[in-house]
Amino acid sequence: MIFVSLAASMGFMGASCPVFALATVGLILVLTLPFLLFAFVTTLLNHIEISAIDPATVKSSTSVTADASSQRTAQVVS
Repeated sequence: MIFVSLAASMGFMGASCPVFALATVGLILVLTLPFLLFAFVTTLLNHIEISAIDPATVKSSTSVTADASSQRTAQVVS
């Protein structure tokens, strides 16, 4: 559908009707952009994992990670 519409707009441009060509490209963008945006956003959101967090687990895991991070020092390899 998009390619057919773009081909039609290029045909209008070749037929020396640039107003129709620009109107066709604008119509394509207005009609297809919401669908493309919806597909992109839903694909992006499908890769995000949402899970419930237990407050008791959060307190114990933050103290463990804080202790682990304080024990490790950064090393520079040259």
